[in-house]
Amino acid sequence: DTATLTRINPKTLKIETIFRFPNGDSSPRHLCCNKMRDTLYFISNSWSSHSSESGVYQMPIQSALLPKTPLIAENERTFYGLLIDTQGDGSLYVSDAGDFSSAGYVYRYTVQGFLVDSFKVGINPGNFCSK
Repeated sequence: DTATLTRINPKTLKIETIFRFPNGDSSPRHLCCNKMRDTLYFISNSWSSHSSESGVYQMPIQSALLPKTPLIAENERTFYGLLIDTQGDGSLYVSDAGDFSSAGYVYRYTVQGFLVDSFKVGINPGNFCSK
């Protein structure tokens, strides 16, 4: 079986759409919504036939299709956690676990996917806490 994302109408509680990922390696992780609650963000491995990249994907909640390419490509990093700043400017915080035994990094991106800054953190950063 493969992972799915299910869109449910909050008023009627009826299933509107089921998005199926093509393989078991492409499960979405660390699902987050933006402040307006109209866009979903998640980390996923490569799954699109049009993309060989893993990374952070951005998907409008009314989308008819899964996104084809990541907003933020993982490249040589190991994305392990995700947080959207819903109290501030909407920045995306992505943790990089690296080799899982050395200090990792946190990268801050704009909602357009541009890198703002980064900083070194402890070993295996996987979760965030927001106010």
